[in-house]
Amino acid sequence: MKKQKSKIILFLDNAPCHPVDIELSNIKLQYFPPNTTPKLQPLDQGIIHAFKTHYRKHLVKHIIARCTTAQTPDDIKITHLDAIYWIDAAWEAVTHTTIRNTFRKHHQHIAQNQWMMNHKKDFKKLDDLLEHVTIGGQTMNAADFVDIDNDTPAYNEWFDQCEQLVLCEIKGQDDDYNDDDQILTESPPKLTEAMEMIRKLHLLAITQQPQLHQLIN
Repeated sequence: MKKQKSKIILFLDNAPCHPVDIELSNIKLQYFPPNTTPKLQPLDQGIIHAFKTHYRKHLVKHIIARCTTAQTPDDIKITHLDAIYWIDAAWEAVTHTTIRNTFRKHHQHIAQNQWMMNHKKDFKKLDDLLEHVTIGGQTMNAADFVDIDNDTPAYNEWFDQCEQLVLCEIKGQDDDYNDDDQILTESPPKLTEAMEMIRKLHLLAITQQPQLHQLIN
C-alpha cells in the first residue's frame, strides 16, 4: 500500500476485540458510534449476505458431487481445507460494485435497484443447485438457505450431531446413454475413482498450482 500510495479507511464496530489505540500509516480506523443500528454498517447491508450466497453455492456443489458416491450422509465429508478454499473463492466473487452499493443502498434508489438485481442473479444460480437436494428432508429456496443461520451464535460449540443437519438426496440423476454412440479406446474409471481424481486435482491447485483454479473451478 505504501508503494502504491493507497489510503484505506476501515470501519469497525465497538467490539471488545478491536484495538482502540493503534495508528497505521496507510489505514485509518473509523469506529461506529456506540449502539449503532445495523443499517449503518456496510457489512450488514449486503456484503456478508453476498459472501454467504457464494459460499453456500460451493457447499451445495460439493454435496451434490459427493452424493453420487455416498451411501450415507456420514460419507459426505467437508474438510477444513474445503472450507478455506470456499471462503477464498466466495470473497473473490464479491464484486467491487456490491461493496460500493452497500454504502449507498439507503441513499440512492438506483444503487439499491442494482444491488437487488445482482442478488437475484446469485439467488437464481443457488436456487438451480438447490433443486437437486433436500435439506432435512425438505426443499429450500436460496433466500431461506442463506439466512438459515442468522440466529446462530458465532461462538457455539461444534457437536457431532451438527453433521446430521445437512442431508441431501439427489433427484433425477438417471442419465440415459446410448452405448452405440460412444466409442471408447480405453475403459473409463469408476465413478469413485473419478471423484478421487477430481479431489486430488483441487488439492494440487490449492497447494502447488494456484493458476489451475480458473481452469477447474
